Amino acid sequence: MGTVPTNRMERELRALYLRWLAGMPSDPDEIKAYITLFERQSRALIARLGGQVASLGALTGFPVPKVLELSPVVGKVYDEMKQAAIKSSIIAGLNSKDAARQMLNVGLDSSYKRLERLARTETVSAYWSNTWDSVAEFDEIVLLWGSEISERTCDYCIERDGLVVEDPSIRDHPNGRCTLIPTLRSKVEYKGTLNPDGSITQDPEWTGARSKTRAPTAGERNQSISSTDDY
Repeated sequence: MGTVPTNRMERELRALYLRWLAGMPSDPDEIKAYITLFERQSRALIARLGGQVASLGALTGFPVPKVLELSPVVGKVYDEMKQAAIKSSIIAGLNSKDAARQMLNVGLDSSYKRLERLARTETVSAYWSNTWDSVAEFDEIVLLWGSEISERTCDYCIERDGLVVEDPSIRDHPNGRCTLIPTLRSKVEYKGTLNPDGSITQDPEWTGARSKTRAPTAGERNQSISSTDDY
C-alpha cells in the first residue's frame, strides 16, 4: 500500500560518506577532527531530509513540519567511528586512499552501515509520529498499516498490510519502511485492528461480532527480536 520514502536520504548520506572517505587525511592527528566533521555533516543531512520526510505524513498544511531527532543510540555509532580512527593510528605516512582503506579495515564501514539503518528507522518513526499528529482532530480519518509489497518485504509486514492502527505508540520494526495510510472510515475494508503487543483483534465496533484476539506467532516474535539487532 505504501512506503516511507527514505531513499533520497540514504542516497545523499551514502554520497556524503564516499566524498568524506575520498578526502581522508593521512596525518593521524587530523583524523579525529575529520570524523567530527562527518558527524556534524551527517547529522545535519539526516535532520534536514528526515524532517522533510516526516512532514509528508501530515495532511496539507497541518501540522507544522517537525525536525527529526535521532535516537541517543546514534551517539554510540559515532563513538565507534572515532574508535576506528584511534585503532588506525598506524597509518602515518600513508596517502589518503590507503588511510581510508585502513579505516575500513578497522570497522569504519560497518559502523557507517549501522548509522544508515538507524537513520532510516528513526525517519520512519518520525513519519509515523507526524502522521498521528496530522489526523488527531479528525474522527472520520482512520490510519491503516501500509506495507511496500516487494521481494524484500518480510512476512510480519505483509500480514499487517491494511490493518487498522489505533494506538499511536505502534511503530514498524527497526529498519522497516512501512507507512500509515490516512483513510476515510467509511472507505475502510476492515481486516482487523493491530494491538501494541503485535496481536490482531477483530474489533466488535467494526465487525459487530465478539472480539477475538490472536497472539503473535513464534515467527512474528522472532522477527521482532531479530529486527532489534539492527541497532
